[in-house]
Amino acid sequence: WGSLGPGLKGAGCLRRPQRGLTQSRWSFAGDRKAVSVDLGSRQLEISSGKLARFADGCAVVQLGDTAVMVTAVSKTKPSPSQFMPLVVDYRQKAAAAGRIPTNYLRRELASTDKEILTSRVIDRSIRPLFPAGYYYDTQILCNLLAVDGINDPEVLAINGASAALALSDIPWNGPIGAVRVGMIDGEVVINPTRKEMSSSTLDLVVTGAPRSQVGKWLKLFS
Repeated sequence: WGSLGPGLKGAGCLRRPQRGLTQSRWSFAGDRKAVSVDLGSRQLEISSGKLARFADGCAVVQLGDTAVMVTAVSKTKPSPSQFMPLVVDYRQKAAAAGRIPTNYLRRELASTDKEILTSRVIDRSIRPLFPAGYYYDTQILCNLLAVDGINDPEVLAINGASAALALSDIPWNGPIGAVRVGMIDGEVVINPTRKEMSSSTLDLVVTGAPRSQVGKWLKLFS
């Protein structure tokens, strides 16, 4: 398991100096594994073991026909910086909706404001749970595989990031869970559809750990 990097404290920060073909332990599991949770009339499924098996951890979260793949990768050598070098990139590609980008180059352009803000929400949800002194470059990449126009993929990406980190050998004090809360006709609705959100007076994303609340992000509509 090697030695502690500079500024690291405790055994939770240990990182293996080398990995066989850069594969983590979870990628040798073989067949695809999946768990599901009933959300009213819908079913949330988290699976792994099929895609991105060279990443430290990978999870595909699906709700309805909306699916998000999240990968987690961290270097085995510490960074000289004295802060947690975490990069979160959330991208909504046109191919997920079965479309070709309509710009002149027919390719994806720079991140939109919504993608940047979603990346920040994911970052704020998982960053506080890394151990103190963990200065290893870490990337969380969220790619939208499919979208059905009904279920919002942003909350799925937060849960996918948690699952990917939990499946990896990256030191992290998770897992976490996230839900979107709406208020329609005076009633609280958990994970409302996009159509329901159009008439909601509340847009609240809550992220929580088993014993504490990590963060919440609120947007009120007049």
